[in-house]
Amino acid sequence: MRLGDGTRVGMDALVRYVCELGKAGYLFQRRLRPHPLLAERFGGTIGAVRLLVLVGPDGPAIESAVVKIPRAANVADNFWRPGNMLGALDAGEGRVLRVMSGRGEDTQEHASHPDTGAPLGDLRLPDWARTREVALRAAAAFPAIRTQSWDVALTDDGPALLEFNFGGDLNLHQLAHRRGALGERYVEHLRRCGYKGL
Repeated sequence: MRLGDGTRVGMDALVRYVCELGKAGYLFQRRLRPHPLLAERFGGTIGAVRLLVLVGPDGPAIESAVVKIPRAANVADNFWRPGNMLGALDAGEGRVLRVMSGRGEDTQEHASHPDTGAPLGDLRLPDWARTREVALRAAAAFPAIRTQSWDVALTDDGPALLEFNFGGDLNLHQLAHRRGALGERYVEHLRRCGYKGL
């Protein structure tokens, strides 16, 4: 069997690894493939959209959006993996506003993807209306969790929910958008939720 990094392992070794890693069980699923436009721009690794969703009296609303852009050497889009990038998104249109990598003095802005050479700044993410709809419908299923983060993969078969986080890593939004998370709507949301520190 060939792993994602090209390494070949025997079935016995794979079973042993999985059994040691997942004592409570392990989930195998069909491999997702990126939407063709994103495969062209980002390469073959899935990069997910991270949506910050606030659940208020009128239901869920998207507060902020970023896209996690992987590098070819990485098997996942986590920003902590070396070289991976973040794109600030216009949450209404799904348009990339800015792409960056690194932190602090190592922060860099990227007009094109370092692996594919494809431009990043003029990109409108595919299936954006459906992506918003899927995330908002999912968020509505958890009304008691009023601050949610959803990772949605934009695949060749449409948007696919990957992960749901209580709260989520606000730093991703802050780094990508170059501003703090405590904007007017978020502060109002926190007060509505009973937070007294503001």
